[in-house]
Amino acid sequence: MLEKTFILNRVFPKGTNILKEPKTLFSIPYRRLYKNFDECFGSLKEDFFVDILRFSNREFYYLKTTTGKKTPDYIVDDIIIEISGKGKGISVQRF
Repeated sequence: MLEKTFILNRVFPKGTNILKEPKTLFSIPYRRLYKNFDECFGSLKEDFFVDILRFSNREFYYLKTTTGKKTPDYIVDDIIIEISGKGKGISVQRF
């Protein structure tokens, strides 16, 4: 119901040997209801990115590997995208 009312977005994982639990993100601007802007800047960028992809009807997944390994955030078509937090750079790679 929360997805249908554009409050939450679920993103399913892509990877090997993983559980298929979705990553749940807020739609813009709901995260700002309970956090200051400085506390949620990185999360807001991720929320915005997922909102844009959801409204463009593109198929995308979040990347997931075994516990403890660092992975980029999302895969859209064959492009891997890392959404970084405050003070970090931008990284895009072909998969």
